[in-house]
Amino acid sequence: MIHSGSLVALSYWYRLRILGESGAFGRTKLQFLCFLVFVPHIFHIAGYVSTVSGRELLEPIVDQYYHDGFASGFGLIGYVDISELLPCIISSYLVVFPIIANIYVFWARKKLMSMLDAKKEHMSERSHSSHKSLAKALTIHAIFPIFNMTCMAILCTAQINFGLHSKEIEGLAFDLAAVPVLVNPLLTLYFVRPYQV
Repeated sequence: MIHSGSLVALSYWYRLRILGESGAFGRTKLQFLCFLVFVPHIFHIAGYVSTVSGRELLEPIVDQYYHDGFASGFGLIGYVDISELLPCIISSYLVVFPIIANIYVFWARKKLMSMLDAKKEHMSERSHSSHKSLAKALTIHAIFPIFNMTCMAILCTAQINFGLHSKEIEGLAFDLAAVPVLVNPLLTLYFVRPYQV
């Protein structure tokens, strides 16, 4: 989900570059940029995997919220204490990076729309509407992670503050994370002009 936000930000940057008459990149160069944007996430994933708490530490904590032996039938991954330095840094990345990416996306969208309006008389109607439909699709792609993070924050609040613990609530976070993966391709087909039927 975080990398999709990076790619949306990169897409806006590329649209601004094209409209700013800096020129388009070749396919190889653009794919290399996509890879470079992914590099920080590789380090985050490696850091997460190397710092998670062992199963033997997590099972007693999960069992205290449910019943003895409950955790033995499920896969467990996470931190015993998220307030320790490394888990805190790694978890903060999951919050801070999307905020920065979304701030850029909404700033770039505003700039892109003003550039499109300024260049409207110099563009064909088809080109103008293609850029606008792509901007709309990218904006919706950027909103999904915000929606997911809000829903997950509500679920965490319900668990922490109200003591609501169930495998259904915990599984809902993973179900919510699957929504953009399922819906984003459909939105692209619906909004982006070259794909419209």
